[in-house]
Amino acid sequence: MKIRNTLTAVVMTVVFLCSNIAVNADYSEKYAEDDYREQIVWNIYGEKITKPIANFRIIRMRDGEVIDMLESCYDDDLDIEFPTMQCYVGDTIAFEDLSELADGTAINAWDFQYYGALGDSYREYDYNILESIEFELTKEGETAFFLCVKSNADVQNGSLDPWSDNGNHQAIGINKWFPNGMYWYFASVKIAVNSTEQLPTSDSDDDNDDDDGDIVKPSGICDGVIEWTENASHRVVTGYNSNGSAIYKTCRHTFTYQSVLSADATVTPSILKSGYGFETEVNYSIKTKQIDNYGSYCSSWGNNRSPKKTVKYPTKATVYIPWSMTNRLGTQEKEICMEKSGNTFQLPQSVVSEIGARKIYTDVSLAGTNEEPVNHSFEIYISGGGVGSVEFCKKLTKTITVNGDMYEDDFSGAD
Repeated sequence: MKIRNTLTAVVMTVVFLCSNIAVNADYSEKYAEDDYREQIVWNIYGEKITKPIANFRIIRMRDGEVIDMLESCYDDDLDIEFPTMQCYVGDTIAFEDLSELADGTAINAWDFQYYGALGDSYREYDYNILESIEFELTKEGETAFFLCVKSNADVQNGSLDPWSDNGNHQAIGINKWFPNGMYWYFASVKIAVNSTEQLPTSDSDDDNDDDDGDIVKPSGICDGVIEWTENASHRVVTGYNSNGSAIYKTCRHTFTYQSVLSADATVTPSILKSGYGFETEVNYSIKTKQIDNYGSYCSSWGNNRSPKKTVKYPTKATVYIPWSMTNRLGTQEKEICMEKSGNTFQLPQSVVSEIGARKIYTDVSLAGTNEEPVNHSFEIYISGGGVGSVEFCKKLTKTITVNGDMYEDDFSGAD
């Protein structure tokens, strides 16, 4: 079977077992008198054959990592628009066959076709082409994909082949068996390719190179929570036609998932005299769960469904301190990037420490006495990882208390 479709024109070939001849039929704007959905396929024992269900999935990848997945429309509703996946130049797409069969049969033909920016192809394969085909997306544009499958069930002489009859795409084939046309059906999906995603960049002031020690911290809500939705569908039987064939309706679900980055930081010591340093270490964990399942007809289906998107661990933790500290070894920055080790972030070796201690040092002039201790707060931002192009952002606020200065001790020294 072949369908030639650029979303406006169709050319189709239908293969009938009774002739073993491929018959080409041009697109016609006339209505067809016959519909393959209403045709019964009989096996060699005179029993009605259950037709296979065509279905497939597009998998979007970048640098070998799965970014997104989209299932074809295999519903019988012709008013449903093609499912469309947003892709970008530089992505790679692959396919997964999700077609279903009746017991005791197997698929032996895949009519897999595509038309658009990736070129035009309409071929029937005697092997599962979806397991081996993939495309590197190098230019912008749209491409539509279609699938119809045939089972290997033995049919009576004169019977139609057992092709699938589901899908939201309909085409008309005209030949000597059906001179007034026959409707045939395909599962379908479309991709829309745009240029590579551009991440927003921060504005800069070319006339002001001296920031006077100011620091720029992340803006927005940094609560460590990311939410996203994923769509999935399955078929349910809603009745039977006059021939006894099941009538299906696709139940579509929108799942909402939430991934929460939890983190805390230890501060040792938290009470100290100015001029000394303290250690801080960040520990984090991630929990992901489904928080909503919205679906028509069957809302409970998929309640235990796991997300398809990959949740990645954070990659950065940055400490922002509001004071300056300089000694003969150098200057401690107000923005300190921590080092990752497993599920922990630790301070780097300090440039103002004689022994390279992993500490943040206070300036000896920092306010606070034994009689009137003063609290000084600093912030830690944990970021990176996340879901898709959305990174985690988690803000921690910690406090140290200064209750004097180092010169009050009998000895001095930053370490």
